[in-house]
Amino acid sequence: PLCRASRLGNKDMLLLLLSQAQYLSVTKPELLNLFSFVNHETSRGYTALIEAVRHGHVGVVKLLLQNYARVDYITKLHRRSALDWAISLKHTHLMKVLLDSFKTSKKIDKLFSAISRGDVHEIQNLTSGGEPHRLNHVKLLESELLEVQQNLDEYEIDLNELSENYSNKKTNEEHSKQKLSKDEIECHAMKEEARSFVTKIEERSKVLQDAFRDANCFMRKHVTKANISELINISTPTVEVLQVAKATCLLFFSNEISY
Repeated sequence: PLCRASRLGNKDMLLLLLSQAQYLSVTKPELLNLFSFVNHETSRGYTALIEAVRHGHVGVVKLLLQNYARVDYITKLHRRSALDWAISLKHTHLMKVLLDSFKTSKKIDKLFSAISRGDVHEIQNLTSGGEPHRLNHVKLLESELLEVQQNLDEYEIDLNELSENYSNKKTNEEHSKQKLSKDEIECHAMKEEARSFVTKIEERSKVLQDAFRDANCFMRKHVTKANISELINISTPTVEVLQVAKATCLLFFSNEISY
């Protein structure tokens, strides 16, 4: 069952089996040895740790290592350890976990050996740089880890808020750009309309100038003191007189005259 739970990555089942095994190993050690139980090799040539490694279950691997699973155990059938499987399957994330655990277990073995020999110098070398032991050390560490996790959760909330603010700011910038682009288009259209209006004014001005020039030439050439009264009382105007009249009309009613 332990190998099956490890193969499937079922941590709940694994925790249940390990807790029962720990209880039996303490209450009835003659029936169950926890070390042998965890490192049992099946008929297929796998241990629970190897099954977890083969299927890439990191959490299960860490849980088994905390419960005396051996990294360097070489199976009788395949002649391979859990570390060999991790290397062959290129599970690099598991290779680091296994190597770290293996190094730690070797240091622990050396420490117990030094303690049994009473080698104070070796004990100091092995324990130097470590964290000083405190009363209720495990509970204190758990409390500190919980505080760190709470801080991380708060940082994550702050990060999400910053991300949302950035997203809103970016959206507002896009809207501003779109509005600016629309205003630029409208401004361009207004400029084009103004240019067209100026062109029409210039054309109308030229027509007026030509009409007044022609009328002025006619008046200079034909109008005298002797015939001015005749021009005023004329009933059937000549083409030239019509030009003068038309020029005058253009001056005052330029929007209503058709050329």
